[in-house]
Parts: sequence; structure tokens; C-alpha cells
Amino acid sequence: MKSFELTAEQEGRLKQRIVLQAQQAELLRTFRRELRRCKHHMKLELEMQSERAIQHQLLNYSYREANDGPPCSSSSAVEPRSSDSDSPGGASHPEIMDKGYYCNPISHQRG
Repeated sequence: MKSFELTAEQEGRLKQRIVLQAQQAELLRTFRRELRRCKHHMKLELEMQSERAIQHQLLNYSYREANDGPPCSSSSAVEPRSSDSDSPGGASHPEIMDKGYYCNPISHQRG
């Protein structure tokens, strides 16, 4: 069997390579940990957006029930709000206005 010896230069490069591989492994672990955390935060954000959408629907439903009117979510009842805030009709729901829509008062009239 041959004896294997490294020169001082080879030994230095080998040690440097081992240190670099350890640093890369630590960076990879950190990256994976941060990725998991970001995925978790994204999931929470989607859940919060869904919850806000549900709350918006409930507010709209409550408003309709209180005013005994037809659904404002129908295409005839909710129209895009114009650039000026004093849109024709004037009747608006604050929770709908946040989304850039106003309530068409004609749709609330009972025939």
C-alpha cells in the first residue's frame, strides 16, 4: 500500500474547501428555513384575504337585509365607480366603495 501525503499547499486547499462546504451547507439550511417561513406567511396572507372577502360579503348581505333590498352583488346593482366620488345616484356602501364600486340605487327600488 502506498502512503498518501499531502503537501502543505494541498492540505491548505483541502481545509479551505471543507470550510466552504460547511458554509454552503449552513446557507442552504438557512435558505430552506426562510423558504418554509415565507410559504407559511403566504398561506396566512391568503387565509386573511379570504377572511376579508367573506367579511365583505357578510357586510354587504347585512346592509341588504337592513335595507330590505336585492343583492348588491348582482351585475345590475353594483357598477364600477366613476373617477369622481359623486357618482349619479349617490347611494353608496362604504365597504363597496373601498373596492371601487358604488351601489346603483335603481336596483334597490321595488316594483
